[in-house]
Amino acid sequence: MKPVHSVKKVICLSAVSLITAATATAFANHEFTPTAGGTGGAPFYDYCSTAGGSFLTGFHLKSGGYVDNINGICDSNGWLPPHGGSGGPVETIQSCPSGYVVFGLTGKAGGYVDQLTTVCVNRSNASQSWTWPGHAGGTGGRAYSISCFPQDGIFTAAIGLFGRAGGYVDQIGLICDRM
Repeated sequence: MKPVHSVKKVICLSAVSLITAATATAFANHEFTPTAGGTGGAPFYDYCSTAGGSFLTGFHLKSGGYVDNINGICDSNGWLPPHGGSGGPVETIQSCPSGYVVFGLTGKAGGYVDQLTTVCVNRSNASQSWTWPGHAGGTGGRAYSISCFPQDGIFTAAIGLFGRAGGYVDQIGLICDRM
């Protein structure tokens, strides 16, 4: 007779395998951009609902010398959960113009995301882009620019964001899908 802990171990491993397979299928059509920032903090992954064709249309940011807190704004599902600390004396909403969705981010980063600016693209004409005038955060770090790339010749835009956060936003990237 097998010990009880071996049976529990097999059941747990089977459950993990099923969850891993389901997660891989859910992410199969999405592209993850490179990231900007460091490796501290806890990981996060947030999606706008793709069932309604939802894309990111902006960000709510709290900042000072760094980007302290971020949460995405979706075109049909409201706001994604906030990530980062509660500090940051400056509160900014970087929102794309009507008919535009988030396509990329620029700014500066080191161990944290020091600075962030939103780049948007027109949903009807992907050759038209718009960049938020100004930035959230400080002036330290190295320059970065991340953006969604076409998939099979079809333009993509951000349907979510991922990264790492603790007291600040440590790292940021975009989750992209076809428009």
